[in-house]
Amino acid sequence: RQRREKRASWRQLESEQARIRWLYAGMIESRLRRGQHIRPCDTPDRIAAREGTGEAEHELIGMYTDCRYNRPHDLPDGTAERWRDRNA
Repeated sequence: RQRREKRASWRQLESEQARIRWLYAGMIESRLRRGQHIRPCDTPDRIAAREGTGEAEHELIGMYTDCRYNRPHDLPDGTAERWRDRNA
């Protein structure tokens, strides 16, 4: 079993991009705990297509994709916190 690095706390994160990545990593960890098989090479879209998503996860995957691949600086301040508060 691989040893996992300890995740930073929410308060330690300094940017919207870091917060979105933190939320996405939490979603992936939750899926892995439920026994879903996710490979390191799986893209967010591939995970969503294979495993299915609810509305909240779909929104998070879209924000993560924009943050990671498309427009990392287009997220308004507070976006990640509002998503977290609505879906906690």
